[in-house]
Parts: sequence; C-alpha cells; structure tokens
Amino acid sequence: EKLQKESKILEIGSGTGNFLAVASANHEQVIGIDIAMRWLHVSRRRFMDMGLPVPALVCCCAEYLPFPDGMFDLAVTSATLEFSRDQERLISECARCLKNSGLLYINTVNRFSIAKDPYSYLWGVGFLPRALQGRYVRWRRNADYDNVKLLSFFELKRITARHFTSGEFMLP
Repeated sequence: EKLQKESKILEIGSGTGNFLAVASANHEQVIGIDIAMRWLHVSRRRFMDMGLPVPALVCCCAEYLPFPDGMFDLAVTSATLEFSRDQERLISECARCLKNSGLLYINTVNRFSIAKDPYSYLWGVGFLPRALQGRYVRWRRNADYDNVKLLSFFELKRITARHFTSGEFMLP
C-alpha cells in the first residue's frame, strides 16, 4: 500500500532526523519524537543548516505518546524498540495513535541473530539468559548493557499480534 502525500507520519526515536528529512519532503505532516532533548536540538539545527523547514519535534517517552487516537497513517521506529523500558506499551501506544488502516514499521535486531550484537560488538549475547547479558557485556567490554533488551522474532510477533490484526515480518 502506497502512502499518500497527505499522510501523517510519526517517527519514534527520531534522533538526528535522517528519516524525517526524507519523509518531510514527501508527506503533509511528519512528527519526530525522542526522549533525549539533545537529539531533537541536533535534528532541528540540521534542518536549519540545510535550509529545510523544521518538522514538529516532540520530546517525550514513546510509551506515553501525547497524540490523539487515530492521528497517524504510519509510525516508524528504527533501532529504538530495544531501548524501550516497556516494549509492549510502546507498541500499544503506536496502535492507539494509528488510524484503523495505519501501518507500524519496526526495524530492530533479532535477539537470536548469528551476527555480532550491534550494541556490544560481541557474538552470542542474545543467546544468554537476560539476567546474565549485562554482566557478560560488562565483563567482556566494560560497557553498560542494562538498558538494552533485544526481542526474538517470536517475542516481537507475539507482542505485535496483541495490538494488530495482521503483520508482515522480513529479514534484512
């Protein structure tokens, strides 16, 4: 299904605004949210430096979206779901804010990927019990991993099925 020019799009975890820059040129309303105000400032400055209109940028938590029900045609989250404290709540909020025909696009890393974990640069972290993942990363990389929770394909499928009647999953 192709989105129309008058589509309203929400990006969750908009960061530096890469997606927003592309989407705002092709759609009526694009809103970016991020929990970190610093990224919204970077994004705003980037748009201004490029001479582009600055889209609406909102500092908020994705688990409590400040938008009315059924406002958006598309919600996009890329490399954000794994940092959410309550992933089910984030997906639930997306479902609430989407129109009945709305789409949710999630780009996330599979917990059981055979590639190196992109946040620790270690192989096999996702295969460990969740309770040991943070300690293992701290031991091997002296890095914090406590705020990362990768979902498996089946976990993501189960959560999204609670809030959406249909879904399509793809490998990269």
